Amino acid sequence: MLIEKKVFKAVDKKIIKKIKNILEKWCEDKGYTTFEVIVVLYELYNNAATYSKNQVDVFIKFYSQSIVIRINDQGSGFNAKEKLKISKSDLNQKICEPSGRGIYIVKNFVSDICYNEKGNNVIVRIKENN
Repeated sequence: MLIEKKVFKAVDKKIIKKIKNILEKWCEDKGYTTFEVIVVLYELYNNAATYSKNQVDVFIKFYSQSIVIRINDQGSGFNAKEKLKISKSDLNQKICEPSGRGIYIVKNFVSDICYNEKGNNVIVRIKENN
């Protein structure tokens, strides 16, 4: 059951901190690992803000037993299917590189992850840790 919905347009560093605070407060009394929820938010936001160079919008839906985060950007996107296939051994080979770990980390902290075909819209679901 949907409890609350939040929409943030043209997100910048100030707004992302506000979103972080909202998520921390939500997780405080519920069965979520706050660290993981915040890491997911920042990894997805940073990817969109860094690689698209365009407006980033964040949508959050709070359900009775899950949080859904959607990040949209107006960039050209990327091949998300390829990035979602990254394995732990692939990651070990790239461990010293400055990027390339975010989607792997997110994938391991969420229940579901789905990108649109273009790769500029991602939706994740984080379930409560009951």
